[in-house]
Amino acid sequence: MVRIINNEKEKPKEQEAMLNEKSKALLQIIGIIIADNPKAIQELLEDYSIELAENPTDQELTDKLLSAIGECNKEFNNDLARIILDCTLESSYDNFDFKSLFKKGGDSGGEESGGSSGGGGGGLWGGIASAVGGIGSAIGGGRRAREEATTKTLQGIYAYKSQLAANEQSKGKNKMYMLIGLFVLLGLAVAAMAFFSKKQSQQPIPLKA
Repeated sequence: MVRIINNEKEKPKEQEAMLNEKSKALLQIIGIIIADNPKAIQELLEDYSIELAENPTDQELTDKLLSAIGECNKEFNNDLARIILDCTLESSYDNFDFKSLFKKGGDSGGEESGGSSGGGGGGLWGGIASAVGGIGSAIGGGRRAREEATTKTLQGIYAYKSQLAANEQSKGKNKMYMLIGLFVLLGLAVAAMAFFSKKQSQQPIPLKA
């Protein structure tokens, strides 16, 4: 019996698309927006006939949004970019420098250069749309990128909510310190009044001549 040996070399596996640093930063920003303005994301998804629960959780919004981004729909990317730009202009997300990250609309580098993921023109809005398209291309290129995208988005959500909780706790502490200070001042005032009253009562009464 003759054994046939396949001499054809195995083709190397294609390298999975990876998220670059710009994409990771944008995903964290998207997470912040999901936490800060979930209604805007919910309405965007519903506009594209994506079904959601009546009160979707952060996890559901994240999963559905990333799935929609993975479709590489240019119109959806543009609409999402507009929401991101509107939210970031109205709020102070100090951890991210948007202008330096996305001011060059077409110069996104790496995975954002694909024609199917193109943005909505030049400028800051176009740069964001192009970066969203790059995320979609990476997500569509492998499970690892999708998992990383989910992680980065949830990190943005948790970081924002943790900061809100810390701010509320700080406000509560400041209020408590103000009340303590007020009680201390009142206590000192009462003590001073009692001291002077006692001192006056201890003064000898002058005898009549």
